[in-house]
Amino acid sequence: MHDLNIPAIADGQAADQWQTSNDGDAAIANALADILTVDFSGGDVTLTSTQFRSAMTFVPSGLSATRALTVPAVKRALFFVHNTDAGDSITVTRGSTTVSVAAGKIGAFYTDGTANGLVGTVLATGSSGVGSTASTTEVLTGTNTTNAVTPDALAALWEKGSDVASAATVSLGEGGYFHITGTTTITDIDWTTAKDGRPALVIFDGALTLTHNAATLKLPGNANITTAAGDRALFVQDASDNVICILYVRADGTPLLSTILRSDTTANLTKGFTATGYSAGTKSSGTFTPDPANGNLQYATNGGSHTLAPPSTGSGNALTMVIQYTNNGSAGAITTSSFTKVTGDTLTTTNGDDFLFHITVLNGFSHLNVVALQ
Repeated sequence: MHDLNIPAIADGQAADQWQTSNDGDAAIANALADILTVDFSGGDVTLTSTQFRSAMTFVPSGLSATRALTVPAVKRALFFVHNTDAGDSITVTRGSTTVSVAAGKIGAFYTDGTANGLVGTVLATGSSGVGSTASTTEVLTGTNTTNAVTPDALAALWEKGSDVASAATVSLGEGGYFHITGTTTITDIDWTTAKDGRPALVIFDGALTLTHNAATLKLPGNANITTAAGDRALFVQDASDNVICILYVRADGTPLLSTILRSDTTANLTKGFTATGYSAGTKSSGTFTPDPANGNLQYATNGGSHTLAPPSTGSGNALTMVIQYTNNGSAGAITTSSFTKVTGDTLTTTNGDDFLFHITVLNGFSHLNVVALQ
């Protein structure tokens, strides 16, 4: 039976409680069709039994924050809470049971009269019978397990988003495809609504620098990238602020990383290369120990008597190096120190004479071969 608290009219069923049939009809009509405005301007509201029985639909006024609407332990087969507010939620409460009705949504409920007896579902206004629909933020966050997804909200995952101006930290909004404009160096790429595994395809409209960072922006080759207009890249959020560039494609079709020699990989080179020789300067005293870090092709001027020693192999145990020497007017005798073997032509101190020094160091042994070029 209903719980509208309408006294029975028949004698003996409700002694000393009489009412007209109009009063009973009015109570029933109100419970089935009336709307009660609940004033939340003073905070949370607890409905009395009389208030709860007096309407089918409850709407808020004065809602300035999330408020609780507590209903009494009265049986109601159906009632609605229509949250007409634009920004704040209403938490419908019966004992320990709560259901949140977000701004702009409708909650449909029934109560069974027990301490915690509240059951309800939340609907979107104008949803034509569809349950509560997810916002684009809820779709991007991917944690809601009850709301339905509309095609429009789903498009937030893949549609073309608004162009984003380059900045030290770039923030990508809704969408899965973006143009980045400008030429400001980028050190970090984030999402306005972050979710591990979320990808973004990006096109760069100008030349800028992407700065590699092993903790926040991992780039191919672990090195910075200078973009060109039309370059494309695919980024994915791996873990929180850790973003990885999965793919980078240059607009002109050239590879981002050219073929390189690796210390642990066998390679077959089919092309040659050129190099820029390093100027080691004028040597006129002391000991000259060439540094391979400056390059394996170097040149120097003999400007006075000095000593030539084999270069260090550092953490390795082998190297080859060629040094071109030219005597100037102050050229002096060049002596050698610590070479295992010295071969080749005789060195001179004649102004303008040139020589090539071919140096090989291997497994603790070193060889210098001198070739006169005149």
